[in-house]
Amino acid sequence: MDEPEAKVEVGDLVCYPRQASATYDTTGAYMSHCDLVTEIKGDEAITIGGNVGNSVTKTIVPIDSKGFIDKSRDKKGYGGYFTVIKNKK
Repeated sequence: MDEPEAKVEVGDLVCYPRQASATYDTTGAYMSHCDLVTEIKGDEAITIGGNVGNSVTKTIVPIDSKGFIDKSRDKKGYGGYFTVIKNKK
């Protein structure tokens, strides 16, 4: 398993594909979704996202003891979360 590139922190966007074969390295158009991390609680990142089933939803993203997305507990389809976008302001 490859080492993740970024720890998840409050204010980050965590993104996952909404179609098969889309990854961080995919070029061109593909369907995906991102949620905003609002809180870190133990081994979970609490996120909020809109435009899912015409509503705003809270999602729990599993993280490991080092703060990276825990791929072994990730239940998202199509390979799970594939990027963390940082807010550097």
